[in-house]
Amino acid sequence: MCIWCKTERVPYSLEIIKQKLREPEFVLYLGRKSCPIAIPIQAKILEAENLNEIFSKVKFEDKDLLHGLPESEKTRLYWEGDDNSLWVQHTVTRRDEPLSRKRWQFSNRKENYMMKTQEN
Repeated sequence: MCIWCKTERVPYSLEIIKQKLREPEFVLYLGRKSCPIAIPIQAKILEAENLNEIFSKVKFEDKDLLHGLPESEKTRLYWEGDDNSLWVQHTVTRRDEPLSRKRWQFSNRKENYMMKTQEN
């Protein structure tokens, strides 16, 4: 997971977010509460000019936690925004950005996808 702020005012520092991801107050889950994260999050703070540079720099330890799973040279990346450093294989328009909870209205959000290999 990669987090960045869309505005200049940030409500929480990166250090606080890193600490809360490493020691969450509540169970973290992927989309639904029935899908809790099975392995510890390895939160890191890195600086870079764009997403491609970040994903080239980041290295994760504890691969033995994933023993038994087939290894792949490919990584699936999903992101939103207009970062031109990554090649977009596919863009999906999601209608899930809340506009009004009272009227149950949502606006469009573009979600980009690519399969990253060590060459790209």
